[in-house]
Amino acid sequence: MFKIRFSSRFPLVLLLLFLLQVLVSGFSPLTTQAAPLAQANPPAASFQLGTDATVMLDKLAGTEGAVAAREIAALGGGWVRLEFKATDPTNLKRYDRAIHWLQVYGVQVMAVLVDPFATCYSDINERDPAVFAQWVRDVYLKGCGQDSANSVHQLGFNELTARYPYIQYWQLWNEPNVCGFLQSDLNACGYGLWRRDTTGGERVGVRYGMQKFGVLLATVYAERTNKQVKIVSGGILSAYNCSPEYETPCNTNDHPGPDNCYKLLPWENYGCDAGVNLLINSDAVQNFLKTYQRLPFDLLGLHPYQFAAWANGYVPPADYLTQDIQRNVRRFVGSATPILISEWGFDLATTTNQPAACKYPVAATTSQGCEQNISSLMTSMIEGLNAHPDLNISHVFWYNYADQTATIQAGLIDQGGRKRSSYYTFQAAASRLGLASQQQIRANHLAGLILTGIKLVQAKLA
Repeated sequence: MFKIRFSSRFPLVLLLLFLLQVLVSGFSPLTTQAAPLAQANPPAASFQLGTDATVMLDKLAGTEGAVAAREIAALGGGWVRLEFKATDPTNLKRYDRAIHWLQVYGVQVMAVLVDPFATCYSDINERDPAVFAQWVRDVYLKGCGQDSANSVHQLGFNELTARYPYIQYWQLWNEPNVCGFLQSDLNACGYGLWRRDTTGGERVGVRYGMQKFGVLLATVYAERTNKQVKIVSGGILSAYNCSPEYETPCNTNDHPGPDNCYKLLPWENYGCDAGVNLLINSDAVQNFLKTYQRLPFDLLGLHPYQFAAWANGYVPPADYLTQDIQRNVRRFVGSATPILISEWGFDLATTTNQPAACKYPVAATTSQGCEQNISSLMTSMIEGLNAHPDLNISHVFWYNYADQTATIQAGLIDQGGRKRSSYYTFQAAASRLGLASQQQIRANHLAGLILTGIKLVQAKLA
């Protein structure tokens, strides 16, 4: 009797053993590639490092998804940043596959939810906070597209966090203090801050966009279904954001500049601390703070690109990043709130978006020299943030993992698949924390699969 029962269930046991064998082989130790001999290893970062991997979504979701995820894991960073650009069920199948493979290889995900709805847009000209808050409740949290039999439902924040329990960090919006982030918002600047250096910025008032962004954060944080996930504020562009129209440029070759360069201007005016200042002083954030004695986010997102930091000559990122975060961010958001730098890096393809990496820290006339500069700038950033644990930097995401087009060349890997010098610098800095995190997640994932298989066999044998 026992032999008959066992033999009839024996294929399940074989299946489980085969599954474990496949999993174990797939979980072979991750190895890091040796850096070129000319590349000096930077110190290991004291914070988590990741890359924006949105450009890798198609590869991660395709037939080579396991290979792509393994390559990302081999970089050593424990995290990737993924933008959700559409949330209809068909499109989400791509995210399902991509996130599955990232989980298998132990790479954690920070999701970015901007405005991924094909319909149900908020009226960008709407200035009533109460009306906008209702849109956040009805659409951003609950999704949209149920208004007709022919419409396709697009998942909102509550459904997305339920669908992807592996993702525990969600960034709301991207760069809320930039006019024109959406093609439709140039005139109204619905989520933007008035900026004289942005086309269309001078046509709108300064307070409007960040007031609405404060409403978005406060409404989602208070009313979301899943209270366990961490909320990251949209990446506020530039800790250093001075305009020569209002301030003397802060940095010179021999001195970081006069202290009054960082003076707190009235927050209705434009100043070098305008992004964080406007957010924290928005009505919704202040009301939330009074009601709950906390801010409506768990981590403050920053995009501290340098822009004007080199207006009068080179200042190492170790100096300007730490100085500007301390002076222009921590005065509004105390050090108990971690800072997550969700974008930082350098673009080799443009001289308008960011100062050319070919100029600093030393002038370079070759591609190799420019790429070596980026490695040096990355090392400076790591050294500076390591030396200032008081700033409480939790994560830094490099923009970008790989080049997608020739238009933006900010990746650690170029369009042809070649690893730049910065790849090895990043790998050396990230691996100590990143690989340990990956191995722990992979072990937990494997244990969960084994337990599931055992329960399946037990159920069949019962």
